Amino acid sequence: LEVICEQLKSAGARVFGFNNPQEACQYFKNSYADISLVVVDMIMPGLDGEEFVTEIWKVDPNAKVVVASGYSCEEKIQKLKQCGIKGFLNKPFQVEEMIEILRRAL
Repeated sequence: LEVICEQLKSAGARVFGFNNPQEACQYFKNSYADISLVVVDMIMPGLDGEEFVTEIWKVDPNAKVVVASGYSCEEKIQKLKQCGIKGFLNKPFQVEEMIEILRRAL
């Protein structure tokens, strides 16, 4: 998380990284008007990526979301794509690939 945040900052993005999905969700609820894009991992403790995306879309149905995963979650990913995620990052990924997917999502 720290490495990705630093790489995105180096590319000119303003980034907020969270290890705790509940804290991230609460931050989004409080600050969604200032957030251009959310990147979420499918596997997180206590709240998986699909649940997280569902929660933020309750707050802002137009929130732009990119999902990342290193596991085979094809069924969930397809469902999220149909619901409107803007991209998918298959881990491990290269920094350039991540930045390109995030730019396209914006």
